[in-house]
Amino acid sequence: MGVALLLFNGIHAQTDRNTEPFYNWFDTKIGIENSGLYKGTIYTNDFTVINEKHQFFNSPELELGSVTFDGQTYYDQKIKYDLFNDALLITPKDQTNALLIIPERTRTEGFSIDGHPFIKVDKNVEGFSGALGFCEIVFKKGTSMLLKKYRKVKVDKRETRTVYQEFEQKVNFFVWHANTFYPVDSRREWMLAFPNHKETIKNYHKAYGALRRKDIDAFTAMAFDHLFPLEQDQNTTF
Repeated sequence: MGVALLLFNGIHAQTDRNTEPFYNWFDTKIGIENSGLYKGTIYTNDFTVINEKHQFFNSPELELGSVTFDGQTYYDQKIKYDLFNDALLITPKDQTNALLIIPERTRTEGFSIDGHPFIKVDKNVEGFSGALGFCEIVFKKGTSMLLKKYRKVKVDKRETRTVYQEFEQKVNFFVWHANTFYPVDSRREWMLAFPNHKETIKNYHKAYGALRRKDIDAFTAMAFDHLFPLEQDQNTTF
């Protein structure tokens, strides 16, 4: 099985609540500490943030989620996602202090937080600096996926004698199709990704331009859903 399918199947399994009690029972029997999940790097945060413009996905607080690590999914984990450093953070279940660990990245395949499934993409993508890292699976048809990459950019601020940081969120969308990643943040990029459907793409952008300005997530997901009945899906891996 290819890496893309393996990772997605791992993430997809996180949504199967019927299997969750079994895996929780299994964790208690083998000892989750023996899995290596909690044997990563200690996380430190040197930033001073005084408002809601933090560097984390969704919330700066820990939330219950699941982590796919070394091919196994661990449920009910206390996690959060640092978008500035593209780092998953986890606190061992039995810890009462604020210890945060970054699980070993090469063994971390994905995670789910607040119903948002993420997979790790280690491939470099043209026009993007380095590997994409963790990306949210927004939509999937067959083996093709619409992925959303979140980033946060640091801005240093100063008030009298206080220096602090604010983080501004940026997002990019990518389509994984026919063994290639395509950025799809503009009409031109959609046409480059799907050159056989330029007229359809042009008409879609014209018809839903207002939606694009109002809700880019809905616009992009609808575009992906709209195009793929026209595309013959291929069994692809990355």
